[in-house]
Amino acid sequence: MRLKQSHRFRAYSRKMSLLILTLFVASVVADFDFLDEHNARRRDVSPSASNMRKLKWSNELADLAWSHAVTCSFGHNNPQSSIFNYVGQNIASSDPRISAKEIVKMWDNEKSKYNYYSNTCSGICGHYTQVNWANTEYVGCAVVDCSFGSFYVCNYGEGGNFNNARPYNQGTPCSGCPTGYSCENKLCV
Repeated sequence: MRLKQSHRFRAYSRKMSLLILTLFVASVVADFDFLDEHNARRRDVSPSASNMRKLKWSNELADLAWSHAVTCSFGHNNPQSSIFNYVGQNIASSDPRISAKEIVKMWDNEKSKYNYYSNTCSGICGHYTQVNWANTEYVGCAVVDCSFGSFYVCNYGEGGNFNNARPYNQGTPCSGCPTGYSCENKLCV
């Protein structure tokens, strides 16, 4: 009898290990989806940006996003980082769950409400300007299923959206990269 229980436990343990591995891989894929879509949107701003930095993933920002998302309290919070002085934040919800790419695309679509030349917004466009804030270099995101649907949170370091400032400088891509940066597919790296 003991042998059968032990065998069942090992089979259960293997299934749990496989489930945990599957969830980890799904999480990593979602991380890359958030990151890749942000960078795709940043390289294709119009007018083109001379100083747009390529985003990198921040585990700290992702952990802060997760900590907020699991509360299922839809709204912005004020994440405190040990690395960044100011953390920007985009949030969204959907029911049913949609992909990370679709969420970033939704935020970026606010560009139709933003006029770069006059630096004005005719509606909601703060998500767009944060996605495309040139000096932001790190992002971390999370998504959690809540009673109202899926809750998406992306945190940005350093955050953007400063009053009266444009999200980036217009010009030939990478012509205004900070000292020590090079150019990779229209983004400063």
